[in-house]
Amino acid sequence: MAIRPRQALLVAGLVVVSILYFHIEKRVTLDVDGSRVQVSTAATTVGELVSRRGLIHHARDLVRPSHQTHLRDGQTVVVRHAKPVAILLNGTARQVWVTALTVEGALAELGLNRDGQAFTHPSRSTRVGPDAVLTVRESAGISVAHDGKTERVITNAATVKDVLAGLKIVPDPMDEVLPGLDFYPTAGMNIRVVRVVVKTQVERTEVPFLVRVQTDPNLEMGLVRKQGGRKGLLERTYEIRFADGKEVGRTLVAEKRVSEPQDQVAFRGTGQPTCRCNRGHQEGKATWYGARGLTAAHRTLPFGTVVRVTNLNNGRTVNVIIRDRGPWGGGRVIDLSDTAFAHIASTSTGIVPVRLDW
Repeated sequence: MAIRPRQALLVAGLVVVSILYFHIEKRVTLDVDGSRVQVSTAATTVGELVSRRGLIHHARDLVRPSHQTHLRDGQTVVVRHAKPVAILLNGTARQVWVTALTVEGALAELGLNRDGQAFTHPSRSTRVGPDAVLTVRESAGISVAHDGKTERVITNAATVKDVLAGLKIVPDPMDEVLPGLDFYPTAGMNIRVVRVVVKTQVERTEVPFLVRVQTDPNLEMGLVRKQGGRKGLLERTYEIRFADGKEVGRTLVAEKRVSEPQDQVAFRGTGQPTCRCNRGHQEGKATWYGARGLTAAHRTLPFGTVVRVTNLNNGRTVNVIIRDRGPWGGGRVIDLSDTAFAHIASTSTGIVPVRLDW
């Protein structure tokens, strides 16, 4: 059957359209979040392709190559959807957006894979999903002072407690750890473990006794006779706190009297020896010197002689006992003890005229 001219023209047009369609259509590979599929498309640019297929969900999504790139047959187009994740970096939390598929890629995207010794959780090969939580602890150089020595370590431990555990350092409950077990280790940190020991110590101290003074007319003036007097004993119990072997504080926890003190009686003499005063007399000057009781010094009178000394300026008298020799100059006839001299004159007077009777 013969083909009419109009029909021939229509067939030719269809052939041309088919040839153009197959010439324009391209087969490309779409890699969407790691899933790859081959598609046929007549889109001319990458942007047109992803737009037609509704692959862009967020302005942060990643498309490679760029939207303006002209599509070529056999080309691969990568689409990575952005997702929010929480990252705990060196103890500080923040929220970020990433397009990477794995933890390793997310770290690289955030510029955090510079430390090969950094601790990461979950593992670097784990796939990252929306709202994932990533923990990253970069290694830090620190020093640990304990038990009289200092160790320097590089660690990515989460807490000071973990650092000590890694060094097999076990603080006792009373020990002090500075800056604290829960602190996050940072570069240059100085950790100090202070060993604390509390000991009980008993100390005994003497309790002084009281002195009661009484006069005794039977005791020579200037002399003192003591009777009794015993110190008491006080016992105190302390809890003493030592830090690295040095005492840093003490607390009184108990106190008791082991024995009570006993008072002492001090008898002060007010009496004077009896003078016969009919065997001789002498006049001259008298001064004083340091001596006990009613003692006096004379050149010739026998030791033990009782002499009455009268101050010729005021008539006051005192009885003394010759126990020393002198005086040897100054026209003096007798030297009195300071106690005896003070009974007849002020010691500031120095020298007074006297009459001696014995």
